[in-house]
Amino acid sequence: MEWAKGDGAGDAVAADEEGEEVYLGTSKLFGNQWDGSVTFLAKDKSRRTCQLPCGVSDVAFVGSKSHIGVACDDGNVLVLESSSMGVEGWRPLHILAEHDDMVTSVGPCLSTSGKLASASADGSVKTWSLAVSGESGSLSTFSGHNAAVWDVEFHPDDEHVLASVGQDGTLRLWDDRTSGGGASVMTSENQNHPLFCLSWLKNASMQIAVGSEEGKVIIYDARDLQKACSTFKAHDDSVRRIVPAGSVGSRGAGIVSAGDDCAVKYTRADSADLKPSLVYKHKDYVRGLCTISAGKQLIEN
Repeated sequence: MEWAKGDGAGDAVAADEEGEEVYLGTSKLFGNQWDGSVTFLAKDKSRRTCQLPCGVSDVAFVGSKSHIGVACDDGNVLVLESSSMGVEGWRPLHILAEHDDMVTSVGPCLSTSGKLASASADGSVKTWSLAVSGESGSLSTFSGHNAAVWDVEFHPDDEHVLASVGQDGTLRLWDDRTSGGGASVMTSENQNHPLFCLSWLKNASMQIAVGSEEGKVIIYDARDLQKACSTFKAHDDSVRRIVPAGSVGSRGAGIVSAGDDCAVKYTRADSADLKPSLVYKHKDYVRGLCTISAGKQLIEN
């Protein structure tokens, strides 16, 4: 099905498990003014929008179904209450304002409600608590990348462990229980090309898939990042989003990726040759990608 469209270029999308609520993050240029918005889209085509004085890089559910985390290109992370969207005089529940450059990614902690992580072009990763409304300080800051960090994601079952990828071509694992909380626990081999996205694959070996500027998807075992488990060419241009997918029709569980070649592709995880198949070809870059119905359906923009 096709959802209603937001205003401006779609940069991120988040949806609840049933696909009843979809949030679209957009950025737009009008004359000399650059701004953005977060739009709630319902299946009945109704919509509510919060206009923002900045572009939006990423959106995600954080803490609860009604709280939306927003990565902003002014260096802030906002948390919005869905019921306030489109209401005159609305204010964000939280303003997390420690990054020195655009926030590129926001990732909720799935094992602990009210905790999230953010990545930034300032080269840092931060974790935050949403226990208190308003402006609050970060819990931890991780500064191992030597260039912009493009994506961050918590371990699915461990609130202390998270992974990030960046412009420096490395995948890094972090643990906020380590001394000082600022050093990476493990760092992958340098791919010599920027890594733009990552996703934990929920299988027995806890693998991590990352997407590169070369159009490749690289899979690592989280227990040893020194050598990739497998690498395959998924796109003809940069890979921008990766999500794990459940069984779709005759296809088994696998990986769905989106790239600057305007394509969304599926790769079956248990296939010996790891050959991607085309799911959909868009007319422009694909920036947002998420799954619903236990990974059996896609929403992209």
